[in-house]
Amino acid sequence: MDKIFNLDYQYSLYLERIALKEEQMSPVQRIETKRAFMGAIGQILLLFRDDIPALPDDQAVAVMEDLFQQTLDFWANAVWKYKLGNDN
Repeated sequence: MDKIFNLDYQYSLYLERIALKEEQMSPVQRIETKRAFMGAIGQILLLFRDDIPALPDDQAVAVMEDLFQQTLDFWANAVWKYKLGNDN
């Protein structure tokens, strides 16, 4: 299978994107970060397998666009808070 579809590879890309290095994390942070990543992947895969295909095509596209926008909004907000020194 192509490397792009390997979840460990995707996890490494995620860590790069958020500027984390496993070797600089505590063991607990390393475990919990990977658990959170895999949990999110699992949840989105369930949405794409079970829920989105049940929608009419135009609604499915709108839902996927909204999910993407929610993700963009989350990260934009997280970066803004980080720059302000407020991680809450």
